[in-house]
Amino acid sequence: MKVTYEHTIPATVDKVLEAYGQEEFYVARQKGMGALTVEVLKWEIDATGAVRSEVRVSEPSKQPSFVRKSDVDTYMDHGLLDPAQRTLSWKVIPSQGADKFKLQGKVEFHPDGDLSLIHISEPTRQPATSRMPSSA
Repeated sequence: MKVTYEHTIPATVDKVLEAYGQEEFYVARQKGMGALTVEVLKWEIDATGAVRSEVRVSEPSKQPSFVRKSDVDTYMDHGLLDPAQRTLSWKVIPSQGADKFKLQGKVEFHPDGDLSLIHISEPTRQPATSRMPSSA
């Protein structure tokens, strides 16, 4: 299954990329979406401004009670923000069921006047929920 959608943020692409490149913004965004814990294991910015991240996130389980083994879901979030290409590639690996569940995608940032048009493409075998903030 592949999910594609677009989202407009009321800010310039440069401002959005700047925000997405900040560790504090990432943590606040995850917490704002209900994360219980956000543990940044790696946040590296190279000479080109690209950001590589590895983050362990725990949040209340969204699985039906008869399926879940815990009230909390934990996953690793691997990301590569490339400001030069205006893309964010990401992959989520759950702590349980990683062999049965894949969620990964690529976000493209496009200027739309004074706004940022974000094109999101998520090739996945499971339905995906948007995790985009309403503004940067």
